[in-house]
Amino acid sequence: MANPYSSLKIFHHRDALDKIRRDEQFAPFYIRLKPTNICNHHCSYCTYGSGDTHNKTDNRNNIRHTDMIPREKMREIINDMGDMGVKAVTFSGGGEPLTYPHIVEAVNMMKERSIDLSLITNGQLLDGERAEAFYNAKWLRVSFDSPNPSEYAALRGISESSFHKVVANIENFARKKEPDCVLGVNFVVGKANSLWGGAVRGAVPWHIARKRSGGCLLCG
Repeated sequence: MANPYSSLKIFHHRDALDKIRRDEQFAPFYIRLKPTNICNHHCSYCTYGSGDTHNKTDNRNNIRHTDMIPREKMREIINDMGDMGVKAVTFSGGGEPLTYPHIVEAVNMMKERSIDLSLITNGQLLDGERAEAFYNAKWLRVSFDSPNPSEYAALRGISESSFHKVVANIENFARKKEPDCVLGVNFVVGKANSLWGGAVRGAVPWHIARKRSGGCLLCG
């Protein structure tokens, strides 16, 4: 299979490149959408973390942590994207996309408009109908900064029970997702977790952190 993460994939969109060269306006074929600033984790390196953690980012206090796209505005955005011919959307942060109360409705609307989907998530809410909505996504990436429960909890300002919940959610999603949905993990390396960095070499490309069987390396 061709590498879908190649830096050369822009050349697949020759028509778009020609329009750029001619200084023509055209709709984007890919959009990264941040539906909410709300997050259930409080990572010290993240602007959107709401916790008063040590070494928090300088601009954290300037973020309105409860902001989110209103339901009707989201519906309007999705309809506009469909009318413009947008091909793909990634839900990401900002905050944690799965805290967005209208996420399942938004995903279903995009599917009706034949928009390909992907998700970047911390994985704690990747269960039930939220997980099911993404079983046939193009890809899904879980931010997972340590394989050690206590270190993971300290890095993210949450309880150790959240670590086990995330692992269970990843394992369950790996079993139930469609074969073409690429599941992987993302590892942000810092001083606190650098000992684990050797295992992932800074940040193993998440798209290879999976098994051909459709499972995930994290789940064994």
